[in-house]
Amino acid sequence: MNPINKTPTILQSILGQPCCRQRIGEWKSLHLGFGNKIYNDQKSAVPFYGEWELGTYSSNWEIFHHDQLLLSCKDLKSNMELDQLLQQIKFKSVKNIKVINDKDVLITFKNSIKIYFYALKNDEATEVVHFFFPDHLYAEYHPQKAWNIEKSNKLI
Repeated sequence: MNPINKTPTILQSILGQPCCRQRIGEWKSLHLGFGNKIYNDQKSAVPFYGEWELGTYSSNWEIFHHDQLLLSCKDLKSNMELDQLLQQIKFKSVKNIKVINDKDVLITFKNSIKIYFYALKNDEATEVVHFFFPDHLYAEYHPQKAWNIEKSNKLI
């Protein structure tokens, strides 16, 4: 692995946190929340988020249990159908976050579930995966830029 793609220490704070929310959003985006529920005061389709969130807005993703593909953004299903299937998956806490192939990101859970987030070919501007942390910290991975961590006022 390229040393520039080493997983930043800040991402370790999500390890061991229980999954409290899972959702397929627009354009088959994937969102998972961890830790305590943070209720949304605004009128929104999302009543709460996790203290820690991970996901992607536009990268491709696949969810496996052992070697069996459970769900993929490439499935020819509607967002609603994908979300219903996602709700059936029981995510435990995150065990590991790792860059693979210097461009893709693998999230491993304690119950042998794995999510692969794939870089979009020829698209340097699109994040592969992002994380929201308490205290408005935001992290994202780009294959060309590696990890970017910043303070953000961005709402999830």
